[in-house]
Amino acid sequence: MGLLLQPVTSDDDFKELIECEWAAYETPFNGFKEIYCPTLGTGPNAREESMKECTERQLADHKGDATSHWYKAVDSESGQIIGGAQWNIYRENPYVDGMGHIEATWWPEGEGRKFASMAMDQWFGPRGKRMNKPHVLLAICFVHPAHRRRGAGSLLLNWGIQKADELDLETFIEAARPGIPLYARHGFKEVEEYWIDPKVDEPRASPIGIALSRQLLAHGDLVVFGARPSDTSDTLAGPGVDFTMFWTKEVLVTEGWKNRARVVALDGSLAYEVAPFNIKVTIVQPNLEISILTNLITAAPRLPQYAPENNTAPLFRGIIGSLLDRVDGTATTDRLSNGHFESGRFSSNEIVSVYPQLPEQTKSQLLAETVNALAAIGGHDNPPARHIVGHEAVASVKEKLKTVSEELEDFVEVSCAVDLNTPCESLQQGPGGDVQAP
Repeated sequence: MGLLLQPVTSDDDFKELIECEWAAYETPFNGFKEIYCPTLGTGPNAREESMKECTERQLADHKGDATSHWYKAVDSESGQIIGGAQWNIYRENPYVDGMGHIEATWWPEGEGRKFASMAMDQWFGPRGKRMNKPHVLLAICFVHPAHRRRGAGSLLLNWGIQKADELDLETFIEAARPGIPLYARHGFKEVEEYWIDPKVDEPRASPIGIALSRQLLAHGDLVVFGARPSDTSDTLAGPGVDFTMFWTKEVLVTEGWKNRARVVALDGSLAYEVAPFNIKVTIVQPNLEISILTNLITAAPRLPQYAPENNTAPLFRGIIGSLLDRVDGTATTDRLSNGHFESGRFSSNEIVSVYPQLPEQTKSQLLAETVNALAAIGGHDNPPARHIVGHEAVASVKEKLKTVSEELEDFVEVSCAVDLNTPCESLQQGPGGDVQAP
């Protein structure tokens, strides 16, 4: 079966082309695809709808850019598009005023868009200083995973190389690591390497994750850790340590206890999805103190009804504020007229957000029980579906036993009500609390 190189001329071609692009960037996984063409949403049609948006956006960009040239590699027998490439031919310097900011408007408002915009700026930013001259650029190049090693990549590549030679222009490629061998075989040289590391306020690397990773690495285990390299470089990375990083999408949750319900539902869905691959998921609920002291704490201005002269009860803002003052050595706690204390950091008339600055020893003691529980669970062949750490587990078990006991009592009462041969009054309490007939 031969291959044909053809220009992309129709909208229908573009739809099939982007389907091929998604398949190529998903095998092997290319993280930048989830920045530029993310799968947004969780419904059954999320991937299809996201691909449609990506197709329409890339088609509009192509039609609005006179320098853009899309070519497709086609199987001559089946007519299937098995690869594609976008070449840009700049006969003049396109970056006279620099690269400029790229806003990822295809992402919803929030941390996801902020992260994606920073990633786009970091990916395309070097163009302004490296490609500030007339040139030819290979912006995108991909081959369907089922049709690799047939020469499609070289076919797509040679078109741009020949065009650059005809125009006597320099050629640039922005390549991910898997594509470098192909480009090297065609004479390209690596001139600069840069990393995409957007720094956003949320999410931070989890202190539990860092502590657990440190402990597991000490035993020579492989760690897959959801964090940015900047979050781990000072706390974890050392000689010979290599991290496999992955990113999760922003989870939109409502206020109050619905947060926990939504997150648990997400974990349950994950367990269901990975079960066919014999991967087991354990939902671990750490101590309440960890949830408070390792995350961002935000305090709103106090309502007049809770002012010291109107309320004699201690407020949580005072309790947590004075605790933080003690652990980080900041003496800003004041004694109020009602005998309670309130931290100065949370008594402002503005919204205040802080991350607790815990000493390393305090943090280690706080996390030790949860980290040990996680490490122990990971070593089990049949781990539990849910695990609650610390004294909250005892309280949870007691509450569960109380509920079961009440249900059993109701069951006995209902059973007696329908048993015509055994009056309920004749039942006696036996040893161990069992109910038995005389």
